[in-house]
Amino acid sequence: MPREQWRGPARRIATHFCSVPGQLREAFLVGKDGYAGRLQTWTDRKSAEVFYAGPWRAGMIQMFGVQPVFTRPESPGIVDRAIGEVIVNRSQFERAGTV
Repeated sequence: MPREQWRGPARRIATHFCSVPGQLREAFLVGKDGYAGRLQTWTDRKSAEVFYAGPWRAGMIQMFGVQPVFTRPESPGIVDRAIGEVIVNRSQFERAGTV
């Protein structure tokens, strides 16, 4: 979808993600090819599955007119220069430290 079409709804919904249980980060994405999406970081897969099983999916279909497509890779580590930390999945690794 065109960037202009995506921008309005994204602005309206962005603040709603501040209180989603288990969600750590949300990055909104728009590509030149019409691709729009979000990159989210969750504390655990179950929190994400609960969220996506709720009314969110129907809202996205109504708002954008398309079925959401999900890719759920695992992310064992994040380098977060904004807060100066390297964060790793505690169930798999030790905390790496600071950057």
